[in-house]
Amino acid sequence: MLQMYFWRQYLREFLYTIPAILIAITAHEFAHGFVSSRLGTWFYYLAVVNIGLGTFNLIPLPPLDGSNVLQELFPGVKRFYFSFRRYAAPLLFLLLLAGILRVPLNWINNQILSGMWRSVVRILRIVIVPSGGGVVV
Repeated sequence: MLQMYFWRQYLREFLYTIPAILIAITAHEFAHGFVSSRLGTWFYYLAVVNIGLGTFNLIPLPPLDGSNVLQELFPGVKRFYFSFRRYAAPLLFLLLLAGILRVPLNWINNQILSGMWRSVVRILRIVIVPSGGGVVV
């Protein structure tokens, strides 16, 4: 008799627990999706800004890091940069002000971002289907 009581108790707990777990998992995963959709447009801009800064920083003009990379690859460049260093910052400022760097930097940024997106699509095996008002993923 006691064994039957424990069996019924176990069955009752099992029947109550399964729907509770299903509801909790569903709500949990919905929350992940909701937060992801809210923070996605923001993380995209975070990625764009970081890639832009990284690309900009690799321009081979002192005081940017690209000049240090070039100096390490080609030791003769170090002498040129030493004589050129005082003109480098004003030259960089003029290039930015004139917008001359905009086209190559935008092209590099777009190549990096599209490569990252292609990698994500390949890794997650996402199929993008065009719809009437946008893109359905």
